[in-house]
Amino acid sequence: MKTLFVAHAGDAVGCLALRRLSGCGEKTMLLQNGQSAPPTAICIFGFEGDVRNRFLRLSGNRMEEEGIVAPEWCKPNPFLVAVSAPNARVNPRGLEVALLEMATRYEKWGSWMKRPEAPWNPDWRDGKPHESFASWHAKAEGVLNGTPAVERLLHRVAPIFQSQGVAQVTQLVVTGCALFNKPHTDVVDALPKEKKRMVLDTLAPVLQESGVMDIRFIVPRGDLVCEVLRDHFHPFMFMGLGEVGAHLGTTIGHMPRLFGAEHSHARSDAEVARALDRSGDGLVREIVEPLCAESGTDVKETTWTGYIGNYIGHAHTLALKYQSVAEEIYMERVETRPSYQSLHKIDPVRGLRRTIANNVFYIAEAMYLRDNPGTAVINCEYADTFWKGLEPVLEKEVWGSFRPLIGMVPEPARQPWSY
Repeated sequence: MKTLFVAHAGDAVGCLALRRLSGCGEKTMLLQNGQSAPPTAICIFGFEGDVRNRFLRLSGNRMEEEGIVAPEWCKPNPFLVAVSAPNARVNPRGLEVALLEMATRYEKWGSWMKRPEAPWNPDWRDGKPHESFASWHAKAEGVLNGTPAVERLLHRVAPIFQSQGVAQVTQLVVTGCALFNKPHTDVVDALPKEKKRMVLDTLAPVLQESGVMDIRFIVPRGDLVCEVLRDHFHPFMFMGLGEVGAHLGTTIGHMPRLFGAEHSHARSDAEVARALDRSGDGLVREIVEPLCAESGTDVKETTWTGYIGNYIGHAHTLALKYQSVAEEIYMERVETRPSYQSLHKIDPVRGLRRTIANNVFYIAEAMYLRDNPGTAVINCEYADTFWKGLEPVLEKEVWGSFRPLIGMVPEPARQPWSY
């Protein structure tokens, strides 16, 4: 999620700036009388003055000495943006450009004391911060360090549910799917450079800013080719390439397979498992290891069965009990996902079985989160279809009134990562 920008309804210039930011996709909040800004929000307010022909003044430590007084609703928040009302009225387009540059500065800064030392990138003549900046920096650091991990995470991810019963976060789990190729005939062991960069740029700040020490990254491996979970794979994974091509109406015999590249025959479970293991190695190399380096955190690889294995049997029972829910989810996927559309044309019964097997994952994960309420999930999946579709089942059978913190990353960084 974007950094939160706030203004007061009684401040016309602040409201103008907030509308511009909201229209460009930034996260905003409009305060009413009696409300105060959240402690880590960026407070935007107008003032009747000029800032050397600029639209904005960002350095909160210099405002008072320049006669810019922050309104009461900002206090004691240290993150301030003063908007020159005269300049804003004369050149609204210039104001928008300045606001977007400011938003970008805050995003890069991360709001969590990373370099540069402030969003306005201060530069001192003698190379050392002056006393007023040091005071501002200490105040900002105190606010941010005192912010709970839950609130820090909500700056970066979009929660699927309104979490209830999550007092603190002591463990982060990053989830997604295997690195499938686009027709889902196989898995791959490398990512396009631009997609890899996008994923790392999204996840590294989330992990770094959370302050959580126990971070697990779920890596799909060959242990998923087991009796209960095997059906969640597209059947193309097991078919020979000639059969896949016949179903798709094209010739794909030239397409190499990750395991047994010289073969185009149907693959055994053991061969598919080895392909998944090799793909998992690629995911660790391409994402997990660079993520450790870039976030400065210790990210531990965990398999799906290592994460939810204790709950799979009970989850499978519930998934079969609520087959009607799986049918609804399956038809929604058929309407929106090409891999489900192709499967529906080939074998609708197999498609439903695939959805039931996928439901096992989600129900088992829900059980783990119920028993470990300090765990938050960073969800990198394409959509929240399964979670939303299963919520009534989970409320009745697993959670009751409890709701875990499951946050979706921004859409560009969601899977599929491999294409």
